[in-house]
Amino acid sequence: MSARALDEANASQGRAADPRFSVFVTANAGSGKTKVLIDRIARLLLAGSKPSAFLCITYTKAAAAEMQRRLFERLGKWCVADDATLRAELEALGEAGADLSKARALFAQALETPGGLKIQTIHAFCERLLARFPLESGVAPGFDIADDARASALLGEARAQAALAEDAPRQAFRRFAGAMGADQLDALLDRLAYRRADFHRFAALHQGHMFADAAIKNRHGARESAEVFTSRFIAGLPLDDFRRAAGALEQGSSQDQGWAKGFRGIVALVESRDPAGALQACFSAALTDDQPRKKLATKATNAAQPWLNPLIETFIDACVDARAALNAINRAEDTAAALALALKLDEAYETAKSRAGTLDFDDLIEHAQALLQRSAAAAWVLYKLDGGLDHILIDEGQDTSPAQWTLIEPLQNEFFPAWARAHLCALYSPWAIPSKAYTASKAPIRGVSWPRSRGFPSARRRPSSISLRPICAPHSVPRRIFLQRWMRR
Repeated sequence: MSARALDEANASQGRAADPRFSVFVTANAGSGKTKVLIDRIARLLLAGSKPSAFLCITYTKAAAAEMQRRLFERLGKWCVADDATLRAELEALGEAGADLSKARALFAQALETPGGLKIQTIHAFCERLLARFPLESGVAPGFDIADDARASALLGEARAQAALAEDAPRQAFRRFAGAMGADQLDALLDRLAYRRADFHRFAALHQGHMFADAAIKNRHGARESAEVFTSRFIAGLPLDDFRRAAGALEQGSSQDQGWAKGFRGIVALVESRDPAGALQACFSAALTDDQPRKKLATKATNAAQPWLNPLIETFIDACVDARAALNAINRAEDTAAALALALKLDEAYETAKSRAGTLDFDDLIEHAQALLQRSAAAAWVLYKLDGGLDHILIDEGQDTSPAQWTLIEPLQNEFFPAWARAHLCALYSPWAIPSKAYTASKAPIRGVSWPRSRGFPSARRRPSSISLRPICAPHSVPRRIFLQRWMRR
């Protein structure tokens, strides 16, 4: 890396670590995002922020532990460094002139903070939040967290209870059991159990199972069941024309005789009152691999009976439309059946967890969301949190789910006035990274830090964007950092 590129990289990271501003950072792997967060936390501590007054959320326990280790390692070095070394490190950090004795005391201050530094996963944050406000969040005081093994055991119990319950969705079970083998059905139930929270949110969004089921069918354009559609389609077939066409085609070539056999088979199944079999016979006669059959009556047969090919073409077109309509109905009914199974699994799983007095990781997010957004005590809880929280830092935002961002939103809403809050919502969108190694990637927020409003510009100051130059040499993977910075105009 050239000296100029290194200077640009250091300047970019220094500006991103400045705790006086709210910052949005997007960058490739290895470009120093975690280092910037560590720098920012260190500068917050140097500026007098209490270790308990900022919340740093990362994606995994390993990442949180690594950030803690690197921060304590830096503070520990400051504690024992001589004056010249410490002064140089603080100047490189952007804190030239900082009190050396205060910097040396930060290590002990961080160690002595009740509850430790708040560098944690989103689930750990939710667990602490619910433990602090158990009555307001509707959870049992002293609740347990189900690990993966225990959650799997509870899910197995829930599957058995869901299948044996009096109100079990037996029609949905029969639908999938008739189309799948035992292993495939087990795999489907496992997937539904894994995604049950998504189904639950979908049903809640549409105000209940009944309306969610209707929304699914409306989305697929399914206005009737497969049985009703099949009966209606079969009732509209011109059976007399099929008999007449079969008689004419039987006198032709093998190709003509194939069509005659198809028409005879359709008529026979309709007469035997087998609409499902008749519909499949129509598809077999008119379609090849779900595509319209190209070979019609031969030239000689059609010359003798010119009405044959128009009849066959009309029949093929009707079968193409029927196949598409039936596929849409089947997709809707499969999805509706999956919804019914997932909701029953979710209900049985909730009952099993309630008996065991445990919460799983999804419960932590869901209960924390309800506490901060929908509960009667939400305003009071946010007030209590706001009194002890000055900064929020989000690491690895591209791995943070929409549900988790929704959880963080009420916290940052307490920090900003309405005009700033409306603008910040735009920062949650994906951001493409201009690097050849990442041309196919879409990178959303990789690091976000929000300081509270007492150090925030007034409403008359407007935000401006700064696009920083590449921070590394042209041929290296990390290419660019973008900042959204709040500053005076």
